[in-house]
Amino acid sequence: MQTYIVNNLAIEAEQMNQDFTLENEHGTFNGCKGDYIIHAKGKQRGLSKSEFEQTYQRVEAGDSVKQKLRRMMEQGYQEMAEINLGIANEMAHIEDESEQRIIAYLT
Repeated sequence: MQTYIVNNLAIEAEQMNQDFTLENEHGTFNGCKGDYIIHAKGKQRGLSKSEFEQTYQRVEAGDSVKQKLRRMMEQGYQEMAEINLGIANEMAHIEDESEQRIIAYLT
């Protein structure tokens, strides 16, 4: 079984190498080869490969969950900094344009 992270939580999951059927309190999940079974709190649930891989981040061998979360947070902060810089540049451009229009109007 492999460790994955979602919403700052670590879970254990396994990717199935054959079709399977999983029954739990929520009903029956008919999984295909490549789908995942998530193991959490003594329960199991199935999830399609595409949905699982869009949602969960794999913790690589040799990494700790804490290291993986730290790298994910660093990446998020870097992405947010780029977004904020773009907003700041756009606002500076708008302010300059407004100032030029006011000066042109007053003269």
